[in-house]
Amino acid sequence: MAQMKVLKAKITSITSSFRYPQIMVGKIPTFEMPPPATIYGHLCGILGEWFDQTALQFSYNFKYKSRCYDKELIHVVGVAGGKYEYDGQIYKKNIEGNTNVQNREFLFDTEMILYLKGDDDIIKKLYDKFGDIEYSYILGRSQDLATCQSYEIIEIEESKICFFENTLLPWDFRKKTVKGFPIMMPKYVDYNNYRQPVFERYLQISKGEILVYPSKDDFIFIENEEKESFFTDKSEIKMINGNEYYKGLYFHGFK
Repeated sequence: MAQMKVLKAKITSITSSFRYPQIMVGKIPTFEMPPPATIYGHLCGILGEWFDQTALQFSYNFKYKSRCYDKELIHVVGVAGGKYEYDGQIYKKNIEGNTNVQNREFLFDTEMILYLKGDDDIIKKLYDKFGDIEYSYILGRSQDLATCQSYEIIEIEESKICFFENTLLPWDFRKKTVKGFPIMMPKYVDYNNYRQPVFERYLQISKGEILVYPSKDDFIFIENEEKESFFTDKSEIKMINGNEYYKGLYFHGFK
């Protein structure tokens, strides 16, 4: 079975919020897991610079204790005309606006186990920077301060016996399992095109786990199809119905 070295980091935060890009006012929900575009921004903050989106792939497990709503005051501003008086002087207006109270959803007490594989140079840079980050360490919005509890280089290997939980899988897994639900997320943000987000469909696994061989219930194999192997973290093991299952990892690209 194939083996590979990857960077593994454990990251926690008291709060996290991953806003749906299509919703700007009113009740602002959050994704239950960070979109790929958020992971890219998270890593850029660690490095202190943009990096080639094709040089790295990621896999993660993300969970939280509870989800809540909090009231947030938004200042909506725009270009203005006319004049106004201040302290006896007349000035031209350049902006004006008003305030708006919104209910923003956030996740409480989050934990993410992040796996990164890619070019040796970018992995080495990230390994060095996880212990000495360049900007404020956040997981979500600017107020969602996070902590890197640990990071290390580990070896993963392929296995046909594994489980997936609290993670994102590619959309084409939909035909292989009835578990999970579809989610449309921003895969990356095109900074060369006015920060235009590019979306991708994923299969989100957040309720229970998907068991892959020898289970015949969760993961459906097409007849005569060779059973697939997946990279696994064999330090994470579950005993289910007398069988050992290793944590399965599916690595996604940013672009």
